[in-house]
Amino acid sequence: MIFVVSAASSVHAQTTISGVGVFPSAVAYDSTTNQIFVVDATGGALSVISGSTDQVTQTIALPYTPEALVYDSSQNAMYISTYGGVCVLPNGASSVSETIANTQGSGTSIAYDSGMGYIFVDAANGVQVIQDSSNTVIANITVPNPGPLVYDSAAKAVYMSEDVGTDVFVISDKPLELNKTPIKVSSDPYENPGSLAYDSALGRIFVTNSTDVSVITDNNNKIVAVIHNVATVNSSPGTLVYAGNDEIICSNGAVISDITNNVKSTLDVGTNPVGIAYDSATGQVFVTNGNDPGTVTYVSVSSGTPSTASPTSSSSSSSTATSTPKVPEFSSAALVSVGIVMIALTASAVILKARTKKSLRT
Repeated sequence: MIFVVSAASSVHAQTTISGVGVFPSAVAYDSTTNQIFVVDATGGALSVISGSTDQVTQTIALPYTPEALVYDSSQNAMYISTYGGVCVLPNGASSVSETIANTQGSGTSIAYDSGMGYIFVDAANGVQVIQDSSNTVIANITVPNPGPLVYDSAAKAVYMSEDVGTDVFVISDKPLELNKTPIKVSSDPYENPGSLAYDSALGRIFVTNSTDVSVITDNNNKIVAVIHNVATVNSSPGTLVYAGNDEIICSNGAVISDITNNVKSTLDVGTNPVGIAYDSATGQVFVTNGNDPGTVTYVSVSSGTPSTASPTSSSSSSSTATSTPKVPEFSSAALVSVGIVMIALTASAVILKARTKKSLRT
């Protein structure tokens, strides 16, 4: 299930879209076609949603289980991190065009560097860098405990959270090298940093941990604010997206003002939110939710009253909506939300992360 929330109005209109697989997780926005792409963490599939109609228009089979995805505007293609490697899905295609060599075992976060035409993806021992014009790996940068990624166009660098640790690392894109001084965002090794979002208006990086959000200014890589108690009844802050209008929105529904560095409101995004993306054409944020598949929920601006409709079966053609048979609900205890980078995380990665923390404590 995906929740669609209007980010422009003080009264937030909510709609729910079905037909997006069993456990929709990572989500990314294609600004060229005004489409939203969502991966299914439990199988090799990707759903395409029209940003104009908020309906699933296509379901695309993938060769491997997907982890995360990002849109590359220069190549007009989605790059999808999977267990079997990074796959390339050109705009309008019904199948991937290739799986990039030497990217097997790609991680759970991926970022697009629009300045250099690079795709950064976390891997077992660091970060791989792919040149998008040739779809070849051009560098392997050793980074301890690689985690979520985000690209900062002003700093010409990628920021990466340490998956198990306390730091955020900075990788410059020219030259391709790791900044030797990491940014410490936590003093507690069990409160490690998570998802990141880049605020292009103020030149800041917002980064989550289990309850708080730290704010880093990219001109000197210093922490300028810590926003406390961002966790809601739904979950930890989860993943983040910059939505313009001076707002950073968390997948758990918390809306942060980048002017005051406070939570200004909370959106009703349902239980167990996972990934989030912002549609700049419509001013909507798309939040994936893994705990209530198979339904469509609408919340009108005027009444705020939810209603529920069942999905309608149809052809799998790219011009018509598809649906996924209703499946048993997942218990919220079995699923853990963690932040990812325009970046989006899968259920398997979240569970692995939780187990890693538990083993460190013992």
